[in-house]
Amino acid sequence: SYVELQLLIEEELGEKVFYGALYSHCRKNYKTKLKVARKLHHKKDETAEKLFNKPLNFSKTN
Repeated sequence: SYVELQLLIEEELGEKVFYGALYSHCRKNYKTKLKVARKLHHKKDETAEKLFNKPLNFSKTN
């Protein structure tokens, strides 16, 4: 995260960098983005998902 990067800069270089300045610098110059997981639906059914993702067995009947 940018907060961890901010703390690292403060520890290693002894410089205090504002979060907004660090965020905009990293976004503009390095095209960085925070990694955020996708949202899950609150009604998601785990058993239905397992059945849906279960591979189908096709048997040859010739």
